[in-house]
Formats: sequence, structure tokens, C-alpha cells
Amino acid sequence: MGEAGGVHVAALAGPAGLAWLFLLAGPSPIGFPLFTRLMATTPPAVANTQSYVSPVVTLALGWLLLAEPVGPRMLAAAAVTLASVALIVTANGRRAARRAEAVDVRIAEREAA
Repeated sequence: MGEAGGVHVAALAGPAGLAWLFLLAGPSPIGFPLFTRLMATTPPAVANTQSYVSPVVTLALGWLLLAEPVGPRMLAAAAVTLASVALIVTANGRRAARRAEAVDVRIAEREAA
């Protein structure tokens, strides 16, 4: 019967069952529309940062809702992840600003000519 034979339904009661239901229902109706919206409104590199932030949000929700222990290594990993996302977002913002400035210069040169 494979792995299904090893599932104990009683183990899905309480917090474990709620976490399982959240994982089943949470990411699909929330995460996919969010990702689709980000892909439509931001550069792909920025939109993909949501996949990096997702584990940090999960860590925070586990700590907040289920009183999961969060140690120094987890906090350090979350900080590195968030710092990486900040670097990606700010680098893309600077790149977009440089492009906009270059376009403005070209427009001004055309108007002056």
C-alpha cells in the first residue's frame, strides 16, 4: 500500500492537522496569484524574490501561531535571506532608475536638436 499505509489519521488532529490544511490551502490561493501579479508588475528577478521570502514568512508564522522554537541559526538564516532579497530589489531599482535617466537624456537631446 506504500506510504499511505503508514499514515496515522489521529496524528493529523490538532496543530499538525491545522498546519497540513494551511499548507494545502494557503500557498495555492495566496501564493500563485501574488506571484502572477508580481510577474506582471515587476521585473522577473524581483518577482522571484517571493520564493526566497516564503520560508521566512513560514518561520514567522510557525513561531507566532504554533509556538515553534526559533534559534539563533534560524534567525541568522532569515536575516541573510532578507538581506539578499533587499540587495536584489535595490539593485533592480537602481538599474531601472539608470534606464529611465538614459531615456530622459535621449528625449532631451532629441528635443534640443
